[in-house]
Amino acid sequence: MSGEMDGEVREATDFDEYVQRRLSFGAGNGWLDQHRLYAASVFCDLLGRALVRLEFPQSWVGEGSRWALYQMGYEVASKGKAAIIAALNDLKREIGAPWDGVNCH
Repeated sequence: MSGEMDGEVREATDFDEYVQRRLSFGAGNGWLDQHRLYAASVFCDLLGRALVRLEFPQSWVGEGSRWALYQMGYEVASKGKAAIIAALNDLKREIGAPWDGVNCH
């Protein structure tokens, strides 16, 4: 009520709108909708964290920008299982095998 915990105002992302739809209308027919909202949200966060390392290897995402991680993961996950598998394969190719050592670009 005091506004002490208010964050910066920003435009709603596709992920924000997805969460709002799920809360308002329940699950739809998409791949993410097969899972509980909490699980879908955590998946988007974790996938986004992995994907940001592909695009920006030395990046650090501050607390005020965590919404972007959810959005990055949602952009892929909302397209379904095939898109998720493709993204995971991209990650696997980029990271390589444990015996490859550090991947410096």
